[in-house]
Amino acid sequence: MARAAALVTDEHPNVRARALAALSRNLLAGLASCNQSAPEALLATELLTELAGDPLPDTRLALAHHLGYRALAEEDGPAPAILLVLTRDSDVSVRARARRELVALGPGAEDQQAALLATLLADNTAAGRERVTRALLSMARAPRLSPDLLLRLRGLVSDSMPAGQRLSQEAQFAAVELIHLVNTERRAVHRDGEGHPVRRLAEGWLAAERAPHGALVRSLLVLGARAGGEPVARALLDMVVDLGDSEEWSAPFPDLPALAGDLARVLLVDGILEASLPQRAVALPGTARLTPAASSLLWDLAALEAHAWSPTELEPWFARSAPPLSDAEDDPWLDTRLAILNALAGPLVREDHHGSGDLLARFLDDSSEQMGEAAFQALCDAPRAEVWFAQLHAHWSARPRLLQLTMLELLPRSPAAISFRDDLLALGAEPATRTISVVELLGAFRGDAQVAAALDRWLGQSLERLEEAGTELAFRRAEGRARGALRALLAVAAGLPDGGTGKLEIVERLSTTLERTQYLLPPLPSPGSSTGGVSDGGVPQLELPKACVAGLGQLDLTTGVGLKALEELVAADEGAGLTRRVRVEVFIALANAGRLAGAGTLAADYAHCDGDLRLRILRALAHCAPRESTGGAQAPGFLTAILSDGRMPLEERAVACESLRRWTMGALEARQISQAQAEQLGLELAGHLRSSMGLDLRRVILAQLEHIIGGEQLLAAFGAHLDVSLARLAPGPRREEAELLWGDLLVAGARFDGLAGREQLCLSRPLSLAAENLAARFAGEPLAAVTFAWRAELAAAEILQERGRLGEVLAADDGLLSRLEGRLLLALGSNAMGAEPRTAFRILAAVPGALWGEGAGAWDGRRAGEIQACVTLARIHSLALAHEKLWWPEAEALALEILHAWRRGDLHRQVFDDFEGAFDPVRGVDPAGRLERIIEEARAAKAGMIPPASSPPRRDG
Repeated sequence: MARAAALVTDEHPNVRARALAALSRNLLAGLASCNQSAPEALLATELLTELAGDPLPDTRLALAHHLGYRALAEEDGPAPAILLVLTRDSDVSVRARARRELVALGPGAEDQQAALLATLLADNTAAGRERVTRALLSMARAPRLSPDLLLRLRGLVSDSMPAGQRLSQEAQFAAVELIHLVNTERRAVHRDGEGHPVRRLAEGWLAAERAPHGALVRSLLVLGARAGGEPVARALLDMVVDLGDSEEWSAPFPDLPALAGDLARVLLVDGILEASLPQRAVALPGTARLTPAASSLLWDLAALEAHAWSPTELEPWFARSAPPLSDAEDDPWLDTRLAILNALAGPLVREDHHGSGDLLARFLDDSSEQMGEAAFQALCDAPRAEVWFAQLHAHWSARPRLLQLTMLELLPRSPAAISFRDDLLALGAEPATRTISVVELLGAFRGDAQVAAALDRWLGQSLERLEEAGTELAFRRAEGRARGALRALLAVAAGLPDGGTGKLEIVERLSTTLERTQYLLPPLPSPGSSTGGVSDGGVPQLELPKACVAGLGQLDLTTGVGLKALEELVAADEGAGLTRRVRVEVFIALANAGRLAGAGTLAADYAHCDGDLRLRILRALAHCAPRESTGGAQAPGFLTAILSDGRMPLEERAVACESLRRWTMGALEARQISQAQAEQLGLELAGHLRSSMGLDLRRVILAQLEHIIGGEQLLAAFGAHLDVSLARLAPGPRREEAELLWGDLLVAGARFDGLAGREQLCLSRPLSLAAENLAARFAGEPLAAVTFAWRAELAAAEILQERGRLGEVLAADDGLLSRLEGRLLLALGSNAMGAEPRTAFRILAAVPGALWGEGAGAWDGRRAGEIQACVTLARIHSLALAHEKLWWPEAEALALEILHAWRRGDLHRQVFDDFEGAFDPVRGVDPAGRLERIIEEARAAKAGMIPPASSPPRRDG
């Protein structure tokens, strides 16, 4: 530190700035260790004053930052006075930093803080008023403010201000008072008198909306409302009651234009729900005086926050918003009941809260049809809707038939709607009411013989209509009905006993349906029609045969009766009597069941099939039995031919590669081929890696080699070949392709043996390009996201950390962390938190230095926000690790650093709020309080005391 203190007077201004930064870190370290900071770190007042006039703005900026920490380490020091001088600096960045540092100080800086705010308030321009609000937002984060300063703040509001502006300004000062009343005195706020901050905050709530920077003012008032709690909610509720149904809010101030009444009500109700939990807000005494419109709005906004409502909380509202006794009367409370219903539906659907469902069921009997339908739909959407099937059925039964059919669309398809069973069978008995929903709902009754018989009967009726259809429209309608009945029948049949009469009858029905429909064509289209009944290949556009084949392949797998029926279909001349589509579907089903030996028929039909059917053929061939006596050896030969044919689409060649690997490993596991044969197939597959195949296909082959016997040696050999190629290739498309393959090989090697003895390969590419990328950053050039550019390295590192070996990568190179890019370090450290916490902590600790080392020019515009977000995230993750693992010295230092950075606005707000939460004592969220508790725990542990119990650090915000 003595060296840094001496360099503060160096002749070079950049050296002076860096020396001040080093002294600031020493002051922070002294605070963390609870030791007196080294005397040399506390510079003389004369020197600090001299530095405030330094010619380089960066030095003055570093001084302002240093003085913030100096004020924490030394009470009654020179920091506040010098910071006040810097708030009048000629450089805008220095002024802004000095203001943030000064207003975030605690007791001892009252005079300077009041002087700064008085100066800011004197500037009555829009920009000046915005600076006041920003200063107050920073002041709200200060550790504590003295009562004297709070009184002086009230006196700063001048009577010469326009009345509306004065009201808004008093509300902002009141918000700061409320925040510090809660933070420092740790007690609830009680409304008290005209001048109380609660009253002043409420009175200025709507006035703030008309401020030139209204959104910023509102963010401050929201913090004040959260601190004030229910007293603020009651005060705002009184204003809603006074507003009534007025079309506008007219403030008695000429400088404030009127607000639309609806907007005013929204703003006030939103404030109520910021200051109070939803369940408390709807129970406030003043809610009984709300108009129906205001009540509806209150519930609309309350529904946005999940809460498991109880009957006690809702009974007053049920009584208050009851529907009228007569249908002839208006129903002004309908919107309120709908809003309550929506508030109940949220917890029911998201959290399966049973009590909310019981309360919702009460709305089924509402006299309003709209309410009943909304309650019916909400209960149908519940995760366990079957609990209310009886109530749903009673409500449904009272509806007209046409509406009943529409409401059936809302019922869940699983589990079976037992209460509706008999009605569904009755509806299905008539073709006019046999809707898709009726058939689908019956499909849930697995193993119900009566339902299966009904569906079988309806399938037969649909087939008759299909055969008798005189128009294409009638044909398509009958086809749709038949397909629906078939799907439902198969679903019900799955629950019938294997080998039983019921399943045998269904197999017979499927075989008959297949026979009746495979050659069935729709009627010729009428003249001028653009639709036809036959595809370009001459195959009828009918999906029933395909569905029948699939059903036979899956039905009664224990006895295989369905598969036997399929084998009988193709027993003669390999299905020559079937249409090509049906024949292919039969062979695919047999292949998937492992009952097809050879690929002869499928290979012969392959060229005549469309793209989707070809892919299904290729996937099915992976399951062919390799019996050479019946032509089984054709499967790998055919797959290899597809893979090698450059005229074939990439997708087909990729699927052929995967199926070839699956066939090989399946046959080896079943001992149907030898290990030598499997290795030979793998060798042939690897031979394609060095061919002229496209990059995507070579990457597919590489991925398959990971799962084939002998693949480790094959990949290692290709990796050696690739290393030589990379050394020779100049930048360009070919080198990019080689790098992508190299990345795939890296991940594969990590999976095989954890890169044993080759750990340095994991980060070799990022290290080789580190200097080039850093130069690009300094030049302001954008770089690809690290999760994209180094996705292979991150994947390999993740595999290593799962084996506890990521630390070995760092141990191999002492300077590795100082050369890698900060964003990559953040990704590596974040991923390793669970598996290797110590290694992750070390990596995360290097992130800020790596990012700050990108140079001052990188702090402009969007880049500054990106760097700030990454640094904030690294600090939060590090603290989470230290606190969870009880590394108390590190936890204390990090909590202090984050707390002070938060108070000065140096953290990325969105990132911090996502992990720690925004200040909201109403909902028990106090990020500063949590950080202070961690500091207290650490100091208690250091003193040998048992720290209080603490929950693990939250990482989900």
